Amino acid sequence: MNASERLCAELREKTAALSKAKLLSEEVLSHSSLLETIEVKGTGMTEHYVTQLELQDLQERYRFL
Repeated sequence: MNASERLCAELREKTAALSKAKLLSEEVLSHSSLLETIEVKGTGMTEHYVTQLELQDLQERYRFL
């Protein structure tokens, strides 16, 4: 294989890798809004859990009054 054939093969490999990277990037970007929604809902669930614990604590405190 001469130098020109090696360069051509290397260029094809790099082009294929770039195409795969672009597809992966597009796929990640297409899921970003879904990931943001999951993050927001997860935060809400944490806040809800903390609120439930606080409510339970208050109920236990005032049960004895």
